[in-house]
Amino acid sequence: MKTYRLHLVSGWSEGPWHFRQFIKALPNNIEPTEKPEEADIIVAHSSGCYSLPPAAKTARVVLIDPPYWPGKSIPSRVLRHSFIDAPKQIRRYGLRFWLALRAWNLVYACKNPSRHIKVWRTIKTSLDIAAKGKNGLLIRNTDDAYCSPKIADLSGLAGLKFIKIEGFHEDCWAYPGRIIKQIEQSLDYGANS
Repeated sequence: MKTYRLHLVSGWSEGPWHFRQFIKALPNNIEPTEKPEEADIIVAHSSGCYSLPPAAKTARVVLIDPPYWPGKSIPSRVLRHSFIDAPKQIRRYGLRFWLALRAWNLVYACKNPSRHIKVWRTIKTSLDIAAKGKNGLLIRNTDDAYCSPKIADLSGLAGLKFIKIEGFHEDCWAYPGRIIKQIEQSLDYGANS
């Protein structure tokens, strides 16, 4: 069975705590790597979709919920995500996980503020430029406050297969199996071994 290496790119105020469940859910033939140049697959979440490492030119790319929503300001999306959708997120994730998620968001935001300022600035980049020439997947959760339902219409994302799944912006950390299943099915990782 062929083994694939997977590198995760975090979004704003995310880090190793967020990756933990995702890495635990990986099948035996997909191993995590901290070195993007070794990766066969690069998975980027949220604003991490705008800061793909140079190795992404040769690896398969999985973009999860990039913050792309023309006409909606970042503050209005943060308001919806952090306050208006919070009761639904708590019901979906459970209070304990949701509180831990928010606490770790705060830790990572404070731990390296210059990185997060840079990440916020990259959101101004056009997503079709960030993903130009990439092959892989573009995954959007249906209740994502940051990612427009019209993202599939961007012409510059021609090499990416669009997949819509139920859930919120951070479902990839709460329920990583659904994303991993899409990676395996859509990129035929089991079939090539």
